[in-house]
Amino acid sequence: MSRLTTKGFTKRPGCMPRPDDPGVHADETAVGVDGRAWPRRRSRNMRSNPMQSPKCGARTRAGHPCKSFVVRDCRRCRMHGARAGAPQGAKNGNFRHGRFTREAAEVSKFFRELVKDAHVLTATTLDAHGLGRKVPAALRRRTHVRKARAKAKAKEQPK
Repeated sequence: MSRLTTKGFTKRPGCMPRPDDPGVHADETAVGVDGRAWPRRRSRNMRSNPMQSPKCGARTRAGHPCKSFVVRDCRRCRMHGARAGAPQGAKNGNFRHGRFTREAAEVSKFFRELVKDAHVLTATTLDAHGLGRKVPAALRRRTHVRKARAKAKAKEQPK
């Protein structure tokens, strides 16, 4: 198996980058031992001068901007959360059920509001028919039921 060399580095033929790879620039080539030319791979974020590559810029504890290079396809360096976070929902490896998902929370909220409306409807209907004392004590103590009963009472009293 022949080895390819580039200024002191050796590469196996299977490690050669493809010429259509966006990280490869055709103007830079290396020459193999067998005399064939092949393009040298360069990081997408790195320019010809690495010191001109984009920097992280996140604020450090000292208050200065971070001078580390950004991770490819990210805006921050590896120390400041370039790949932070986990996928949402079933894509996450720790996902077990949907009990605490955003959709489940919306459904629970809808049913809580529905129950509140039922409490208010029950209390105001019993009050309207003169059966206000028959409203269960558990309902009478609820704030939303008290407010609805007071509003209904104020509406039916003439000014």
